[in-house]
Parts: sequence; C-alpha cells; structure tokens
Amino acid sequence: MERSPLGQLGKLPYEIRLEIYEKLFTIKKSPLKILRCSRAISGEITDRLYDTLDIHLTPVFNDPWVEIHCKRLRLRWTIPNHSYFVQYRFSRAPYYKMNLVVHIYAPDPRDPGQIALLWQKAQHLVETLEDATIASIVIRLRKHKSHDWQEEGHVVESIPYPNNSRPDYHIVFLPFCRLSNVGSFRVFPDTRRMDRVADWGLINYGRDFILNNGYQDYNDGPLSQDRQYRDIVREFDNIDALIRDTNFFLETRLDTLHGHTAAMLRLDRIAHWPLGARIDNHRIMRSLLDIRQHPGLVKLHDPGLKSHSRLLIHLQIPVKCTVSISRVVPVTTEAGTSFSTVSPFCSGTNVYLSRRAVVSSGFVSLSEYTSRTAFNLFY
Repeated sequence: MERSPLGQLGKLPYEIRLEIYEKLFTIKKSPLKILRCSRAISGEITDRLYDTLDIHLTPVFNDPWVEIHCKRLRLRWTIPNHSYFVQYRFSRAPYYKMNLVVHIYAPDPRDPGQIALLWQKAQHLVETLEDATIASIVIRLRKHKSHDWQEEGHVVESIPYPNNSRPDYHIVFLPFCRLSNVGSFRVFPDTRRMDRVADWGLINYGRDFILNNGYQDYNDGPLSQDRQYRDIVREFDNIDALIRDTNFFLETRLDTLHGHTAAMLRLDRIAHWPLGARIDNHRIMRSLLDIRQHPGLVKLHDPGLKSHSRLLIHLQIPVKCTVSISRVVPVTTEAGTSFSTVSPFCSGTNVYLSRRAVVSSGFVSLSEYTSRTAFNLFY
C-alpha cells in the first residue's frame, strides 16, 4: 500500500482532518506551525485558508474594529484598533491568493457618529492592505438591523457636507481608492432600491481608478477620457486631497456630534492621546500633514481654528502629567464637554474641552499645564 504524503493524518477521514486543523488554528502561540509539517498538509490547509475571507465592518463601537472570517474553515480573527502589531501581521498575508469580501453595514443616521466610526474602520483596513497585491475585492453595502444606505428613495447622508453632498456610501468607499495591484474590484448594494437611487458615478470611476493602479501611477484609466466623468476626474487627480478633506470634515464634526457612538469616539481619541513631546501617533501625524498641505480644509470645515504654526508650537510643548485616569465620564455643558474623571489619585477631577480643544484628528493640545488637577484646554 502506497504511503500517504499526509503521514498518520492520511488515515483519518478528510472531515476529521479539517476539525483538527481548525482546532490547531485556535492556539494563540504559533498557530501556523502545522503548515511547516509537510508540503501535503500545508497544501490541504492553504487551499481552504487562502480561498475567500469575509471581512466585516460594523457601525457599532463595541464590535471588533475589523472582523475576519475564513469562508472554508471555521476560523475567525479580529484586528483591534490601536493594535499595530496585529495590523502588521495581517498586512503580510498572501492576499494575491485571496478573494476578499468586505461587508460594510449601514449606519444609523440618528446616531451620526456611526459613519465616522465606519470611516475609521475602513481606513484601518486599507492601511493593512495598501502594500499588498490582492486577487479580488468585493464590497457589499449591507443593511444593518432596520437601516439601509438609502431611506425613502434618497441616499443617506448622516452628516451634511458643506456646499455639496457626501453620502455615507461614498464615505466608506473612498479609503479603498488608495489600493493598487487589485485583480478584480466590485461593489454591490444589498437592496434593489439602493441600486436604483444611488449615483454610482464616483464608485464606477473609483473602481476603474483602482484597477488601473491610479493611486500608485497616474489617473489615466479608460474612464478618465469619458466626458461624463470630467468633474470626478478632477477630484481623482488629487485623491489624497479628497480623502484628507473627508477625514478632516468628519474629525471636526465629531467634536460636537450627538449620540452614543460620537461620545465613545471622543473618549477613545483622548484616551490614546500621547502625553509628551514626541509625536509618534500615525493618526496625529497624518492630521498635522493635512493642515500643512491643505490649509483650505481648515477654512472650509473649521474656520475658527488657529494657524498651523501656532498649533505646532502647542504640540511641541512637553507635558508632564502624573494624573492617573481610571474612568472618564462625559458631561455636556454650554461651555463644552466636561469629562469627569474618577481616579484613585485625583477623585473628582474635571478636564474641560472647548470646541477648539479637539483639533482635526481629535487630539488635545495642552498649551498650558498647571499644578492644579483641574485645567482648561482652550485655543
């Protein structure tokens, strides 16, 4: 009898072997060691592992930031927010073998912070994929509970954009325009009504832009010569400016948005504000570049913001803060938003944030630090 290339595993039925592989992948330390056992075992696993991955982006703050399911193995992974090591590990996967299906769930326009959350999640996913070669991507605009990307025959725009329109389905699509080396790219809505009422011009052009490596090379795909897209062509000539404009728009609006999700996002950005002179937070650096390279964003979305030079001066001041915050409770007042902290070292301390205290990406500029445990953050 010919010896099986799978060794002793070859004596087991295929279904039992799959059960074993799935159990091995739940081991947190070195789950991929099984792939090194033999070429036959590796091939049997990777044929399923690298087939189709379903990626879920939901508008719920407490849900995983990015949730990934393997379609042909019962495996599930998450990429948390602020976990750059996990993000880096996933960026090294062989996406050139994979078909990615990205499910983006519709936000609730009555909780407008949800579209800002989806924007951040889409940005996070694209940062993971931006250097990869990808076999195919399908974006599915899914309904979520009773919410769709359209309501009563009109596309949903959770946060009105000044002087124009930027509906929610455009906002979640724009980050993907930074991708290159994608073999196939498609976008599908969940409902026929959404398919009928949506203007697919930007997405159709963006698809052509992605497939022709417009971000990496030049904006000269087939549709760039089509006269019906001439207004969109100008926007994609500087796609970075369009993405940064959307980012700055959402971040400044987030300062004053009502609702649970917006409040949680404000707490999240304050919780991850680096207290110190060294700025190594990618989100903060990106926002500083936005202000420097595109000063028109400030004029349009936050005309009262101080000049870029003054902002840099504030950010470069070293801050020494020994206050330990264990819990932060938001309280809205006429003066701004008060975050009442509960700490074993500073019980009852209040940190007051004015409208100008949270700039672009939501970080706080501590222009003045006093010895008091209560201090004001005003521009």
